[in-house]
Amino acid sequence: MLDSGYSAKAARRALHAFLPSEEFALTSLKDPTKLYDTWVFRCKVRGKNSSFVCKLSSPDAAGRSKILNQYERLKSTNADLKNPLLTAPQALAFIEKECALIMEFARGESLQDLLPQFTELADIRAHLHNAGRWLASFQQTTMKPAAFDATPHMNWLQKKLQRHAENLSEIPDYDAFMPQFHELKQLADQAQGLPATRCVTHRDFHLGNLILGRKGTVYGIDFENKKEDDALRDVMSFLYDFTMKWPDHDTPFQSFQTAAAVMWQGYGDHTTAPTVLGFFQKFSALNGWSGLDNRSLADQNRRHRLKWLKRLAETNLLVIAR
Repeated sequence: MLDSGYSAKAARRALHAFLPSEEFALTSLKDPTKLYDTWVFRCKVRGKNSSFVCKLSSPDAAGRSKILNQYERLKSTNADLKNPLLTAPQALAFIEKECALIMEFARGESLQDLLPQFTELADIRAHLHNAGRWLASFQQTTMKPAAFDATPHMNWLQKKLQRHAENLSEIPDYDAFMPQFHELKQLADQAQGLPATRCVTHRDFHLGNLILGRKGTVYGIDFENKKEDDALRDVMSFLYDFTMKWPDHDTPFQSFQTAAAVMWQGYGDHTTAPTVLGFFQKFSALNGWSGLDNRSLADQNRRHRLKWLKRLAETNLLVIAR
């Protein structure tokens, strides 16, 4: 794990290797009182109107592999994204000795930071549509049609049920969870083999990783995954994060369905069967639900998350998109 002191020194060494004639003012984008497996700085060139981002990982084999993966993934994505308004920060250098990635600073604000400014879902429609467009652009170079396989998803939930049975964890409101799980088993049988899509996914696509820049530019950030997966994983990850973080304005659930449909329209998936879509939403909700431990629900944020995961398990968020 990295602390702020070590990370700042390593960042300065990496920046010196990158631009030895420049001096930099560093601003930590992490809480300096905590430890992290990666550390991120905004690095402003003194006397100039230019900035970079320096991201560091732990100085061991695992950390070096992690940051190198992100550098290589970012480089390939830079080459693949053809629309200048749907883009990613430019990868500028990998400083192996310091386990450091230096990249362009994406000027703008994350959708997560902007969210509290909105009181009506109608005001955020354009941003959700662009989130779908960015994700489609990001996935398209590795996207391919595939017959949907529900088996690994069901096996994963079965393992969580086994942990519950062995008292290694405690699924909250278990009696309400099981009827939803049995419905999912029926959906799995119906969805098995139907048309779907697979690609190399982002795997951490949430509101904080979508930067809305100047003049309509949309940046996606913080991806390192190189493995193929169900393309819908990124869609559901983003929509669930949006639903959880939307300010509490007593918004009717139907409004979230409308917002989700806007993102889906931007995403433009005309391949995936509706039954697969329904399965993946319920699976995503139950996966999150079973990942919460009843013994740690004193935390208000976890109780809020459980409330919405139960709602999302019971109701199709993307029903309008069908």
